[in-house]
Amino acid sequence: MMFGGEKICSIEFNEHVLRIVEGKEKDKKVTVNKKAEYPMPEGVFSNGLILDLDQMADFLQRSLKAGGFSAKKTTVVLNSDDILVREISIPFVQDSEIKSVVDFKVQDILRENAESYVTDFLVLKKIMEDGAEKLRVLLVSVPSEMVVSYMVLLNKVGLTPSSFDYTPSAISKYVFSLGSLGALSDLQDKSIAIINSESGDTVLS
Repeated sequence: MMFGGEKICSIEFNEHVLRIVEGKEKDKKVTVNKKAEYPMPEGVFSNGLILDLDQMADFLQRSLKAGGFSAKKTTVVLNSDDILVREISIPFVQDSEIKSVVDFKVQDILRENAESYVTDFLVLKKIMEDGAEKLRVLLVSVPSEMVVSYMVLLNKVGLTPSSFDYTPSAISKYVFSLGSLGALSDLQDKSIAIINSESGDTVLS
């Protein structure tokens, strides 16, 4: 979860809790000003889907007020089995060409369903595969209807959507941002396990 120069709020929705973090980035350092989590009410949320928009909006509004959160610009972090996550390899190309190559791959993977998803990607690393240089890329595809429902929710409570993310993808971006700052120089070529325990469940990323 990375913040720009202005104050921004990151909200994570999952089965058990609503997590809210407010902060900003300055001089490549992230400052968290406030954070809180609230138990998710029953019957308003399941598998990334908002089941009752009005109740969810009321719950979110009360949570923001209770925590004293004032930022309007918001990043939404999602969890859902309907979100498609895949690592792919693409030919090594210039940065300006990566998106078009990835878009072609997405069309090939999702086929006729491609228009029903919003897809983002993260370049993980450069690799050698079959004797050729390639890029290892993480794809995250979210159902378009799911994205729209959260945009409606944020608008309903007076927040401005900045971006959407998926929890493992958000963790990956955070880890790689540390690497870009040299913080992971001793962890090159090693696996990283991040453990998030919630209500007895353990999630590894």
